[in-house]
Amino acid sequence: MVESMLTPKIRRSTIILVYVIVIGLLVAHGIWHIHHYFGQATAACSRTGAVHQLTVSEQNMSPSRIVAKRCDKLVITATDATNHELAFGPHARHEPYPGFVNDQVLGQGQAINLTLVQSGVYPLHDHVHPNLRATITVTN
Repeated sequence: MVESMLTPKIRRSTIILVYVIVIGLLVAHGIWHIHHYFGQATAACSRTGAVHQLTVSEQNMSPSRIVAKRCDKLVITATDATNHELAFGPHARHEPYPGFVNDQVLGQGQAINLTLVQSGVYPLHDHVHPNLRATITVTN
């Protein structure tokens, strides 16, 4: 009789303990994501990194893939007489990147200088020439 009275209490305590552990893990995971997104991955750069050149013309973006470290510089230069309208993200859907204005027009000889402060993989495209694409990968 005593056993049957304790079993529901033990069962209830076990369930509560499991809930507390699961909630704690979810909170810890959320805090890690917040730190990763707002912390080191987007923190101001204290060093000057390498400079990566990306040229844009009617025919292509070259190179089509760039792998850089956080705090490196990216210089995008138009080399032809056509205007280019550049944006991060897949064509028709833009994704913000710190320090970059999507849809800015880049004319012949003009350049955009960007410090790569946020790690991740970022597609870049040209609205004027939708087949022109590049991928910028930024590592920590």
